[in-house]
Amino acid sequence: MKHIFSLFALFIGLSASAQSWVPQTSISTFDLFSVHFTDVNNGWVCGLTGTIEHTNDGGQNWALQTSTTTENLRSIFFANSNNGWCVGDNGKILHTSNAGTTWAAQTSGTTNQLRSVFFISATQGWAAGAAGTILTTMNGGTTWTPQTSNISQFIFSIHFEDANNGWASGSSSPTPLGFILHTSNGGVTWSAQTPASTQNLYAINFVSSTIGWASGANGAIMNTINGGTTWTAQTSAATHAWRGLAFPSTLNGWAVGDSGSVMNTINGGLTWTVQPTFIISWMRGVFFVDNFAGWTVGDNGTILRYSSPGAIEEHQTTTAVSTYPNPSAGNFSFNVNLTTAQTLHVTLTDVLGKTVYSQQIFAQPGEHCLNAEIPYACTDGIYMLKVEGEEFNGSGRVIINH
Repeated sequence: MKHIFSLFALFIGLSASAQSWVPQTSISTFDLFSVHFTDVNNGWVCGLTGTIEHTNDGGQNWALQTSTTTENLRSIFFANSNNGWCVGDNGKILHTSNAGTTWAAQTSGTTNQLRSVFFISATQGWAAGAAGTILTTMNGGTTWTPQTSNISQFIFSIHFEDANNGWASGSSSPTPLGFILHTSNGGVTWSAQTPASTQNLYAINFVSSTIGWASGANGAIMNTINGGTTWTAQTSAATHAWRGLAFPSTLNGWAVGDSGSVMNTINGGLTWTVQPTFIISWMRGVFFVDNFAGWTVGDNGTILRYSSPGAIEEHQTTTAVSTYPNPSAGNFSFNVNLTTAQTLHVTLTDVLGKTVYSQQIFAQPGEHCLNAEIPYACTDGIYMLKVEGEEFNGSGRVIINH
């Protein structure tokens, strides 16, 4: 059976030497819990005592918006440049239809604390929080309807990849016991998945209906390549609690947590590296609009922006190998577009860096579909694919699932 892999250019992986997090000046000194941007300029943060701030210049300047509440606001999400929602304590839900110029309360029907909100359009969304609470709306929040989660524990994070497939993660107290829930019908029914750790899970993030990550206490970080049917532990760069998680692409991801901790992966979590922030505040939320623009927020009004002046130029000529279908059970092909005749070195390595496949291919100028065969002895998992030539440099991730 032949599996075709298409090659397309995009910006990936940022070199550690060029990475930096730059403090921005928040208007508030209250703890901030969540951040969301609709583009590289327009973004919002929320936090204690009804704090909402907005920027229209990428965070160079922040301005307070009138939230009309003093409740602690835990999560903020915008479906587009105008329509946004904010949720928090005592079942508080706020909505704006004008980018936050005005915010108006919506009726949640609960007094439970809400910790996470997610929308897939300007009309359809979900909110989740304490006591297993999950709410959904099909009309932008005009009405919110409870869903049955079948749990009574605290849900910290909820994420939907489309109208049907969603996940929620959380924890029980006082005994740490993290959990992950999944729905394949928009939340009509939710079922438990088996996480790769018993630690409390504070964040969950997916880049497709099959590939996602969850993070939590004591350095817990895990990945799935089959929609959560199985979760596999990844090696964290530190044992901090990872409270926020963002993957702007399949390979490039970020986790933020206690004591100013930030870690990054450029290979889908095969390896994680701690990034310096030079702060000690607990970081609680993180958001990236792409691989090069991101923000994280935390205690005492802390806002940091990610900048990488050297990395953008460095990786503009790097292409990423994208797989289809994904996962693969065996042989694959990949497309290359060459400007000169050259020898391509194709290698496949496992999570330990061991080469399991190697091939040299000479190709003339032009567009080619090249074939490779993955050894059947390769165990199921994630492998790094590299295609390197004199004037071509490509890399990507191959998922094997026999």
